[in-house]
Amino acid sequence: MNYLLTRAWSFVRGAVRGVLPLYILIRVRGPFEYTSGNAQTIVLRPRGTCAWYRIPRNDGFKEDYEYTLNPVTEISLLPFFKTRPGVFVDIGAFIGKYTIPLAQGNATRVIAVEPNPVSRCILAEAVELNQIHNKVTIIDRPIGKRDEIVRLVLLGGVARTEKAKRGVRSITFHELLAITHVSYADISLIKIDVEGGEEIILKQLVANAHRFKSIRIICEILETNRQTYWLQKFRAKGFRASMVDNQNLIAER
Repeated sequence: MNYLLTRAWSFVRGAVRGVLPLYILIRVRGPFEYTSGNAQTIVLRPRGTCAWYRIPRNDGFKEDYEYTLNPVTEISLLPFFKTRPGVFVDIGAFIGKYTIPLAQGNATRVIAVEPNPVSRCILAEAVELNQIHNKVTIIDRPIGKRDEIVRLVLLGGVARTEKAKRGVRSITFHELLAITHVSYADISLIKIDVEGGEEIILKQLVANAHRFKSIRIICEILETNRQTYWLQKFRAKGFRASMVDNQNLIAER
């Protein structure tokens, strides 16, 4: 009897953990699914608190990329993506979970930075399927120091960069705006999610803080001591800065 009760409780607990976050995500964000309807179909679907997606290969589909979704973080960040009309700079755009809805919303333009070729393939497909290619510019180079050579370390569907002798050449945030013909004053929102590579980007944003007009910056920072450091840096530049949860910094003015 105790065994049956234990098994029943495990089933209920697993169902709540798996189904409830999925239900909340779909109700709030809608299903993450993009289908082209041809032989090159690319699909991303939520599965519990994870998502898997298929990448077309010569030998068929390969379902070996998984992306972990945090329903608490997703929901807590949503209000901060509602901002004034302007340019949205999505650094670490991944497959477009913020690029797509904001391009369909009040963003006048979206600059989506995604150096990972796997994620960028899906991002480009999603942009075309949603017919927003006239509003979205996809950049395939990482943001970092000027002309620094970095290599991509693929972590499934996401990637981080590290300095290397061979790889891709990074560009600065200022160079990004120059090649996309965007001014600092045009930007209303910047999102940064680059798996530990945010330090150099934040340094550039703080150095150019006086160039922004009305701006909101959302940045994932996992190390607690660095969260405190950057909160102080942005506040010193006149920003209202706080942590919306235990890993995402919000700075705005």
